[in-house]
Amino acid sequence: MCVSVISHNMKPEEWLERAEKRMAAAEVLFSDGLFEDCLFMAHQAVEVTLKAVILHKTKKLAPRVHSLQLLAKLAGFENHPLSLI
Repeated sequence: MCVSVISHNMKPEEWLERAEKRMAAAEVLFSDGLFEDCLFMAHQAVEVTLKAVILHKTKKLAPRVHSLQLLAKLAGFENHPLSLI
């Protein structure tokens, strides 16, 4: 697996493409029974998706954090029912 480089001029659509690739990897890992690795990749997919939303809404890169709760808040999902979990 190659390491992807974050470019400061990436568009939200490019972030979403990365998220889709991470989710596809999570699905393969799940079917192989590698559940811990699957969860890691699924977390990455959600993280990158939220960062795409933040970039789309603010036109600025999201902070370099891994907290889904913080990223969801910055993306405007703090009042979403799932944010209470």
